[in-house]
Amino acid sequence: MSDDDAKFDYRARSRRRVDRAREHLSSGQKDHLIYACLELRLAIESLTYDLLRLYRDDVEPSTLQRWEPHKLFKELLAMDPDADAGMTLHVAGPDGTFDGPGSIEFKEHRLSGAWAQKMHRALGYFLHERLLRELESGKDSDFSKMQRKVEEAIKELDQIHESTGFNLRFRQAPKFSCVCGEQVSRFIARTQREVPVSCTACGKQYLIQRTASDEFRVLEKLEGRQDYSTFPTTHWIGGSEIPGNLPVKSSSEG
Repeated sequence: MSDDDAKFDYRARSRRRVDRAREHLSSGQKDHLIYACLELRLAIESLTYDLLRLYRDDVEPSTLQRWEPHKLFKELLAMDPDADAGMTLHVAGPDGTFDGPGSIEFKEHRLSGAWAQKMHRALGYFLHERLLRELESGKDSDFSKMQRKVEEAIKELDQIHESTGFNLRFRQAPKFSCVCGEQVSRFIARTQREVPVSCTACGKQYLIQRTASDEFRVLEKLEGRQDYSTFPTTHWIGGSEIPGNLPVKSSSEG
């Protein structure tokens, strides 16, 4: 994806594709199910790219060039095991409570990596001509199976589109100065206890360790050894991307 892709509303594009798939399904014409499969595959890709944009500051630039959902999710989940987990975000009201007047709840049903990979491939199966050995054995396109897959995909994608919040994320990225003076920062997932990081300027290696939910320390790798020692110049500068000063709390949906 290029920088211009950031201007596109991928969720809106996905919603439109699902609506077109629904029209093909309701047409009652079997051949139109093939077009529904194509639209739904593109809808899954749109939602995957939309999620990728949320992590574009934390992934390698080459990742932005990939188009296959299963490859993108593999990289995202390796970096953040919660990348495809839904979340409920509660924003406190003026009285500081989460159940009082003015409190707000945002609930996101997020695209699952496992589901996206399975459904993307299943829908793609129907977009190819049947092999000669399949036709010889009497196995032509199974429109009843195709319809079931289309209906299943529409149902799941509708749930995602109907979320009251989307792309909810608390990004934690401790930042510190290397011994060479270069600033170093590394994203660490909420479920991760530690992550390695190297200075892009001098290559010196560090280890960021989580000591509490919002507290970290940095360990410096000793020259010529596998050991690490405490590195004193770290400071935590992360925080919620939700604007304002009202208290917030969140929970993952899995």
